[in-house]
Amino acid sequence: MNVNFWNRLAPSFDSVNPSDPQFITFIKKQLPVNSTLLEIGAGTGKLAADLSDSCRLIEASDFSPEMIKRGLEKNLPDSVHLSVEDATNLSFPSEQFDTVLAFNTLHVISDIDKSLSEVTRVLQPNGQFIASIPDFKRNKLSFIFIRWMMKLMKFRLWSTKEYERLFHQHGLEVTFTGKITEESSSVIIIGKKKEIPTVR
Repeated sequence: MNVNFWNRLAPSFDSVNPSDPQFITFIKKQLPVNSTLLEIGAGTGKLAADLSDSCRLIEASDFSPEMIKRGLEKNLPDSVHLSVEDATNLSFPSEQFDTVLAFNTLHVISDIDKSLSEVTRVLQPNGQFIASIPDFKRNKLSFIFIRWMMKLMKFRLWSTKEYERLFHQHGLEVTFTGKITEESSSVIIIGKKKEIPTVR
């Protein structure tokens, strides 16, 4: 990923990524009470702010300094903290978060294996990773164009099954795969971090 590309997008990021009330409601139902959440690829923190009343702490991270700068200019809730982070090399201690969230982020991360390794590292035992993946199989003309653009930009055009396979490889048991509605442009995959049996 080219950080300059995302820095240039920062001024218009919120306007081209409107909030989806159905997605927010769905995510809130998945969150444990009084939970801690890490969002990777958080942009300016808009989604984190929408989820803030359901979490004790949200760490909204993005590798674009300009995105985080824009977020810091907002009047965000006290429970939301913004930080510049590389999703393939997170600075957080191991087993710190109940939930890690990636909203339409995995397909643009350069090294997805390193990123998933970091996700499982910072998750608490039995913690969950919630990922929203663009549905590139949709046949609407507008989405065919988007798919072509994504391919041109060398973004990841994986199927749901390929993501599920990667989850399993990184110790995440897939507990949910599906869309919120038939018209949704994204598929949600939820993976639960498997507990490693203690050797006695």
